[in-house]
This record gives sequence, C-alpha cells and structure tokens, in this order.
Amino acid sequence: MARVPFTMSLRKEYENLFNGCRIRPERLNEVESIIAKLQANKSRYQNVGGGLGIPWFFVAAIHNMESSLSFAKCLSRNKLYTLSCHDILLSWRKN
Repeated sequence: MARVPFTMSLRKEYENLFNGCRIRPERLNEVESIIAKLQANKSRYQNVGGGLGIPWFFVAAIHNMESSLSFAKCLSRNKLYTLSCHDILLSWRKN
C-alpha cells in the first residue's frame, strides 16, 4: 500500500473537515445515546486497549462501527482472524 506523507497541508485539511462536522438536529438524541453507552463502558475499553497504548475512545469508536456496541460480536468478519476474535471476546468478558 502506498504511504501518504502526513504534511502540514494535509493536517490542516483534516482539521478543517473535522471542524466543519455538525450533528443534524434530528440525529442528536441517537448520537447522545451512543456517547452515553461508550462512556458507560470506558473502563472496558481502557482495559482492552491500554496495554497496547490504544486510546479508549478509539477502541470504543471501532467497537461501535464494527459490532454496534455488542460485546458478543467479533470485530472481524474474516476467518483468518478467528483466534484474535476469540482473544478479543475473552478480553471483553474479562473486563
């Protein structure tokens, strides 16, 4: 995969895109509900990602995107990752 250099110009572009994001009023309740669920499980996300130096909010965001916040689902749909999925599920249950 080609590597894209993270230049100051690209950084500024990303910052502008992020700063331009707005939550539509009709989706606000849904967003607040998801945020509350993520924050309620903060310690679980910290335990899972902390040993690897992964911020809890990144683990939480991926968990939401990939499994709709279900701790019973695997984050990977690829059979090659069965072992790591098993490890992730065990980590969810432990924490």
